[in-house]
Amino acid sequence: MATTEGSRRVIHFHNLVNHNIHYKSKHDSVKKNPSWRTWISLANTMMGSSIVVFPVVFNQSGIILSVICMIVMAVILFKTCQWYLQSTLNYELDLTEVIKRTLGMKWYLVYSISNCFLLYFISIIYFILACSFSYPVIKVIIDSFTSDATVMRSQTSFDKYSYQWQGIALVGFLFLLICQKNLQCILKITQFGMLSVIIVVLFCFIKGVENISTGDVSDIPLFSSSVVTIIGVFFLSFQVHSLFLPIVKDNAIQKNNNRDLKVAYAICFTVYAIIGIFGAFAVTGKDPVDGNPGSTILEFYSSRDIFTVIVQVGLFIYVIGVYPIIVLGSRNNLFMLLEMKFPDLSKKKIPFYGITIFYSLSSLLIQILNINISILISISGYFISLFVAIIIPVLIKVRGPKTALGNIQNMHNFVHTTEDLDISQHDEQDNKIMTSSHDHDHEQIKQDLENMQASTKEDQKSKKNGESIQSNQIGSTNSYQDNHSTQSSKKPNKGLKDKKQDQNDEKIVLHHQNSHKIKRVVKKHKAIENQQNNNNQEEQVGSYHSSNRL
Repeated sequence: MATTEGSRRVIHFHNLVNHNIHYKSKHDSVKKNPSWRTWISLANTMMGSSIVVFPVVFNQSGIILSVICMIVMAVILFKTCQWYLQSTLNYELDLTEVIKRTLGMKWYLVYSISNCFLLYFISIIYFILACSFSYPVIKVIIDSFTSDATVMRSQTSFDKYSYQWQGIALVGFLFLLICQKNLQCILKITQFGMLSVIIVVLFCFIKGVENISTGDVSDIPLFSSSVVTIIGVFFLSFQVHSLFLPIVKDNAIQKNNNRDLKVAYAICFTVYAIIGIFGAFAVTGKDPVDGNPGSTILEFYSSRDIFTVIVQVGLFIYVIGVYPIIVLGSRNNLFMLLEMKFPDLSKKKIPFYGITIFYSLSSLLIQILNINISILISISGYFISLFVAIIIPVLIKVRGPKTALGNIQNMHNFVHTTEDLDISQHDEQDNKIMTSSHDHDHEQIKQDLENMQASTKEDQKSKKNGESIQSNQIGSTNSYQDNHSTQSSKKPNKGLKDKKQDQNDEKIVLHHQNSHKIKRVVKKHKAIENQQNNNNQEEQVGSYHSSNRL
């Protein structure tokens, strides 16, 4: 079988991945982040504005039981995220590439569909949070100018300004944002995500300490039988699986990725514990105000409190900035799946605006029905995150994280993306072997191997007639001959004996050179055999675009 372009790619891939030949890509030329920045990026990605529900679920489920559930879920989700990290090859920058290589296209589609629905439900959650943060502030402003113009949030009304009208007004504004394909301006808002988390931490801590100082915390529960909701909340809150890989790939010291992932989870656990425990003390003995359902800690405090207003406005701005990005990620995943059957569907206006309208109206419908946000978070955690955060990483762990060549299509894609890599060759013989792979076919490689093995056997016979010389004392043939000529001039009576010794030494050097060459050709021979075994896979696997990262 002749050495085709595919077999040359196999050899190229084999040397790059399995033999750690140094290469430098365009991605490597980008300035890398220190570990502390990686910690913040991972923690910021993991934490969202849904942390405002922690005080309520801690108070309902019991503080001790909630902490136990949080520890269990944090450990489980960290391990599955770690399995993803351990299964990643150096050139893979997105989790979809890892899944396609290790599990194939079937599980890649499962992951893409699950991730699409996960982002869809998160967009609904963020829309409801945006309405719940903004309506109390708008209501206070309207009531300060006129009376009897608004209604309580729990009331459904279209005659006065109500929670329903707030959703309608907000969905119109957000629709204009999510129709934009360039979100560079909006992305700047997300840089202040950690600031919003700090504000929530301070709010929960201060309000919790105030409530503890008044002694109104005697009836706070420690345990309860209500664990279903809180496990679902933690299931979603500790999930960073679909977004962590691009972040750790920008880490300056790649060997610290595992440690930095641990630190990020530890940071999130600490923040969640502070918000949950002190927030639970903050809402104990209190009832929701202004007809609020009591889904978040802010609904237990009046919007006339300046501290509460600051937190609500800050979180509202952050949620408004994140919502279009989440919709964009989910919509792009959906179009990517649909374009497998209908090419260029995303470029057509009717499908684009149709799907965008669906996202907007479905979010508005859930908001008008006033469904408890904790239920939505639990559903997202149990039924959707299960595939991304549990099933798929477990399958990767069971089947083995790394294969020699993996999926043949991913291997070809990798070679295409590395055509302009600067590959440093450490040995001149390696250059000759890599060059010969383009000129010799499969049978020629076998013949070369047989010839070198025969030559090695002859060298071994010749070696028995000479004196044994340690391999680490053998230099190049030219330097040895120079040294030998100097010694011969000093001892002319031993010329014949030294000449024979010189011939034996030359054969020993040739033997070592052939041994190294045999090893290289064997590696190349194995690579071509692996390519033959994977030809059937190449016919079955199609070419798909990588999923757009959020």
